Amino acid sequence: AEAARAADEVAPALRPARFGPVFGATVHQAIGLLLREPALGPAEAVRIAAAHTGLAADSASTLLAEAAADVARAWQALAAEGLARPAGPDLQLEYPVAGPGPAGTLVAGYTDLVAVTGDRVDVLDFKTDPPPPGPVEAAYPEYVRQVRLYAELLEAAGLLAARRLRCGLLFTWDGRIRWLIDHSRHE
Repeated sequence: AEAARAADEVAPALRPARFGPVFGATVHQAIGLLLREPALGPAEAVRIAAAHTGLAADSASTLLAEAAADVARAWQALAAEGLARPAGPDLQLEYPVAGPGPAGTLVAGYTDLVAVTGDRVDVLDFKTDPPPPGPVEAAYPEYVRQVRLYAELLEAAGLLAARRLRCGLLFTWDGRIRWLIDHSRHE
């Protein structure tokens, strides 16, 4: 069963990152900073995150500008979905998920964002990889399995209750969310 796969089994070497893992970590951290303190703005959030990840020390200012552009696009995508709001009880970053796996193993991972909005739960993973030219399932099947597993683990833990579920991948390069599960649109 798909739920039996480890949530974070995607090997970093298989990920076609645009500018490497430090860039991706910087963008992820900056999105989190912006959600915690929107007044920072994308460029300042990237500057702060880069100081922690080491991107600023090893990179030209053009890479920082690319990261700020990714963060700005991600923020716009989150705003369009009503998710650009401060982190708190109804919006969590790096949310831990865990549950039973095959033969008594524990399956665990972290989803980038879990948000509760009224009667819906949104589960998102941020991706700095190039966006797929076609269906995300064909281009990034491992990411699709991963985010679907996060949703299954949340559901198995009883965290959805009677809420509808959406889960997707937010590609920061184009600022578009590819919704993989969207039970809110089938009613």
